[in-house]
Amino acid sequence: MLAATAWSPVINNPYFPLLVGSTYVYTGTDDGDPEIDRVIVTDATKQVLGVTTTVILDRVYINGVLSEKTEDYYAQDSAGNVWYFGENSRELDANGNVTSREGSWLAGENNAKAGIIMPAHPGIGDKYTQENSPDVAQDQAEVIALNGRAQTPFGTFSNCLLTNETSPLEPAGNTEMKLYAAGIGEVKEVSSGDEVEILKLRSYTPGPSAFADTIDNPNMPVLPGATWIYTGIKDGEPLKQRVVVQDYTQVVDGVICTVVLDRVFVNGELEERTHDFFAQDLAGNVWYFGEHSRDIQNGQVVSTEGSWEAGVNGATAGIVMLAQPGVGDHYAQEHATGVAEDEAVVLSANGGKADTAFGRFSNCLVTQEFTKLEPDLLENKYYARGIGLVKSQSVAGEQEIVKLVDYFPGPLG
Repeated sequence: MLAATAWSPVINNPYFPLLVGSTYVYTGTDDGDPEIDRVIVTDATKQVLGVTTTVILDRVYINGVLSEKTEDYYAQDSAGNVWYFGENSRELDANGNVTSREGSWLAGENNAKAGIIMPAHPGIGDKYTQENSPDVAQDQAEVIALNGRAQTPFGTFSNCLLTNETSPLEPAGNTEMKLYAAGIGEVKEVSSGDEVEILKLRSYTPGPSAFADTIDNPNMPVLPGATWIYTGIKDGEPLKQRVVVQDYTQVVDGVICTVVLDRVFVNGELEERTHDFFAQDLAGNVWYFGEHSRDIQNGQVVSTEGSWEAGVNGATAGIVMLAQPGVGDHYAQEHATGVAEDEAVVLSANGGKADTAFGRFSNCLVTQEFTKLEPDLLENKYYARGIGLVKSQSVAGEQEIVKLVDYFPGPLG
C-alpha cells in the first residue's frame, strides 16, 4: 500500500469527483420496479490500512421502500487514481430489518485488497480490478469508449467515459455499463443479465464545502476586479454593457458566492442593473446561484422580474459553465420555476470564431441558450479561453448582438 504522503486530501478525479457534502440522485427501474438511488458524500472518514478514506452513503429505494443501505470507502492517490477500500452493505426488508450483509468487505481483512475504481488517465482498452476480496467482491472494469453519450433528467452529456463491469462471481452474461461525465461523475448505468437495471442522474448538488475560493474555469474566469465592456445593438438601439466582478462575496444557500455587477445601457441610459452570484466547485464547474435584477426607467426601478436566489421558494443552483464542455452537452443554468429557467447546449467545444473590437478569437466555446418561459428566443454565446464571454448574439426572437470592446483582469477607468 502507498505511503501516507501518497494520498490526496480531496477526491477530485474528473470522472469520479467525490466532494464532501455533494448529493447525487438517480432514478430508474430494477427488474421493472421503480428505483431511486441517493448517494451522499459525507464528511465522515474511516481509517483503512492506515489510509484516511472518504465515507459515501448510498441508499437504494425500490417501490419507495428503502431496500439497501451501503457505506463505501474511497481515497485518491496523489497521481489521481481513486481507490476502493471496501463497503459495509446491508439489505433490508420492508420493516427496515437487516436481512443480509452479502457483498461487504474491507481491505486488509480476509485477504482483501483495495482496488482502483477510477484511473487517473483512463484509456480505451484499459482493464483494472475495482474490488479485490476473494469470493466476496471481485468486480473488474474495462474502458470501452471516451466519447459515450448519456441523456439524463439532469442533462445530456457527450464525451463520457464508458466502462463495462463484470465479475467472476456473477453468471456469464451479467454486465454493468456505466457512463461518467467529466466534472460530474457517474451519470448513467445499465445492468443486463440476471438483473435488468437502468439508472440515470436526476439531480446533482454539491455541498458548501465542495466549492473553491476562486472561479478560474478557463471559459469563464470570474476574478475580483475583472472588467468586461461590450457594445452592440438591441432592437436597433445602441447598447453598452459593463460587467465588473466585485471585491465582496455573498452567501447564497450556504455557499460563498462571487458577486458580479452587470449594467446595461441603451441609448446611453441605464436600463438594467443586475447582481449575479457565482461559485465554482472543486471539479471546475461554475454554478449560478441567482441574481438580483432591476429594470430601470428614468433612473427608477420599475421591475425586479427575473430575480431569484437558490434556496428561496424552491429554487436551486444551476451550472452556468461546465468544467469540460463537449458538443451536445445540455444543462440547466437556472432552477427557479416560472421565474428563471435558462438552459444551454454546447454547439462547439473549440471551433467558434468571434471578431470583436478587442480582438479576434478562434477556437471559441459556443453555446446556445434558451428557456421554456420564452420559447421563441435563442441566443448564441462565444467564450474565449482565459477571457470569458466575447460575443453574444440573438438568433431567434429579439434582435440583439454584443461584442467585447475592452477587458482587463483589474478595474478599468
